[in-house]
Amino acid sequence: MKHIALYLKPKLPAMLVSFMIKVTGTVMDLLIPWILAYMIDNIVPQRSMKLIGLWAVIMAICAVFALLMMNRIFTLTSKGAASARRISKVLLSEDEFEITPPDHKDTDNHIEFKNVSFAYSGGAQQLKNISFSVKKGDTLGIIGTTGCGKTTLLALLLRFYDSDSGEIRINGDNIKSIPLNTLRDKFGVTFQKDFILADTIAENISFERGVSKNDILKSSKTSQAEEFISSLDDGIDYSLTSKGTNVSGGQRQRILISRAIASKPEILILDDSSSALDYKTDAALRRALKDDSSETTKMIVAQRVSSISTADLILVMDNGEIVGMGRHDELMKTCEQYRLIADSQMGAFDLDGGEMNG
Repeated sequence: MKHIALYLKPKLPAMLVSFMIKVTGTVMDLLIPWILAYMIDNIVPQRSMKLIGLWAVIMAICAVFALLMMNRIFTLTSKGAASARRISKVLLSEDEFEITPPDHKDTDNHIEFKNVSFAYSGGAQQLKNISFSVKKGDTLGIIGTTGCGKTTLLALLLRFYDSDSGEIRINGDNIKSIPLNTLRDKFGVTFQKDFILADTIAENISFERGVSKNDILKSSKTSQAEEFISSLDDGIDYSLTSKGTNVSGGQRQRILISRAIASKPEILILDDSSSALDYKTDAALRRALKDDSSETTKMIVAQRVSSISTADLILVMDNGEIVGMGRHDELMKTCEQYRLIADSQMGAFDLDGGEMNG
């Protein structure tokens, strides 16, 4: 809900200005013909009937256009009011998830999935008996074909949905027993289709969370955004357009990763968020995350093997199931699907450095 409010906030002044311009234009369209008619009636002699007729035609045309504009304003106002009611309903709605009594089990693992299965609205199963564990500070890589359940797994961890069976734990606590605000404050997330606000780079990274300038600069350095930001005349005060159309795709992704890192989350989720980065920058990002966020548990969903090759644990998913699990070297020997993906993607690329071998 907060994200929706943040998205709308920078748009409201522009929407208001646009509405006022339309209203002012309509009023002027109505007033000008009458003013001209008044002037003609009082200044032009009666014998100038042709001139009066000309102005009458102009007045009639302007009046028609004004009426059409008024009709457009009423239509836009009606649609805007309906949209505002729907948005207000969403913003004011309460979460439907029930918070269960405390449910804790002692464990050395930071994140645990145990026999988790899930289907959307009673349809076909999207996840089937998912089980794995990740220790604090480790990196989990997730790879698989489109639609295999990678993002759905993350959605369950964030409790956007509840699993149909099995349990998910963080620090030994069942996530269903953790208040939603407390649960989601643990995460820094960059989704596949995240958004850039029409605001400065600093505000896009801070995201109304009161992040200090020092932390903004640190996160931009870790995300490999520091170099291009420092090349801009205004630096972190550079104004971005809505959806970040005045920067490149790779630059947008680095800003979004900075946003996720800036709050120093307990768990960092990057959902296919480095796809626009070149191999060298991607490798530098992975090294920086390891060095600068050693206490943060990292979950990286990727289409490229190079993005997860150095992870402490890699899940290979297919059709909602884990078909391979282990480190890169292990999977290259034991998981044919992973090996085929790696061979088809990497070729002569060095997995760690992103440079050509030989």
